[in-house]
Amino acid sequence: MNIFVTGTNAGIGKTLIGAGLATIMQSLGYCSAVYKPIQTGAIEKQTFLQAPDLALVKQIDQFLTTYCTYLLKSPAAPVVGAEYANTSIDLMKIQTDYRRIASKADALIVEGTGGLLTPISPTMYNSDIAKCLELPLLIITGADSGSLNNCLLTLNYAKEHNIDVSGVIVNKYPENTLDISIRTTPRLIEEYSDAKVVGIIKYFEKSFNAGVLIDTILNNVDIEEIFKIKIPKLNSF
Repeated sequence: MNIFVTGTNAGIGKTLIGAGLATIMQSLGYCSAVYKPIQTGAIEKQTFLQAPDLALVKQIDQFLTTYCTYLLKSPAAPVVGAEYANTSIDLMKIQTDYRRIASKADALIVEGTGGLLTPISPTMYNSDIAKCLELPLLIITGADSGSLNNCLLTLNYAKEHNIDVSGVIVNKYPENTLDISIRTTPRLIEEYSDAKVVGIIKYFEKSFNAGVLIDTILNNVDIEEIFKIKIPKLNSF
C-alpha cells in the first residue's frame, strides 16, 4: 500500500493530501509513514536543517513517522539545490532509505519534489525515483485549463515510461463554479487518458483545519481505489 505522490504545478497540495491520506490510514489501523526523498527550501533551526513539508505533516498528525534523505536549503530544483550544497542525489541511497521505512509501515506515502520532470541531477528526473522504487503515481492537479494540460502531459509521460498511475485527484476545486473550463476538467482528464479521477477536493484556505481536511478527503476521495484494497473500516466513518 505504498504510493508516490506527484503534482502538476507548484503549490498544488501534494503535502496536505499526502498527509491526510497517511493520517486516515493510520486511524484505520495501518501503520503509516510519509517519506520525502528530497526536500528543497530546508529551514535551518539551531544549526539543524528542518524539512518544512514534513513539519506540516507532523502538524496534521504528530504520530506519523516521517523521514527525509536529502535536505537542501536552496528552494530551487533539486539539481540546483544539490549543486549549491556541494552534494549529489544518489538513487541507491534513496532506495535504501525507502526500503528501511517501508519494512516498518503498512502504508507509505512517498512525496516527490515538484513534478515528474523536475530534474534531481544532470541525468535524472523526479520520475526516476518513482521508477526506482517501483511505485504507482497519485497525481495531484488543479482544476483550471492550464492544469488540465499539465495533467495530461504528466499522464502521457508516465504511460510512455511505463509508470503505473493509481489515480488523479483534482485539488482546489471551487464549489458551485460556473466556469465551464473548470467544471469539465475531471471529465476531460478521464476522456483523454487511461487514468481515473479518484477525488475532487475543494479549495482550502491557508488557515486550514486538520479535522476538516481529513473529513474532506474521507468524503471526496476514493481511498480504496488509490491503495487498491478493500477497507471494511471505512464504512464506519
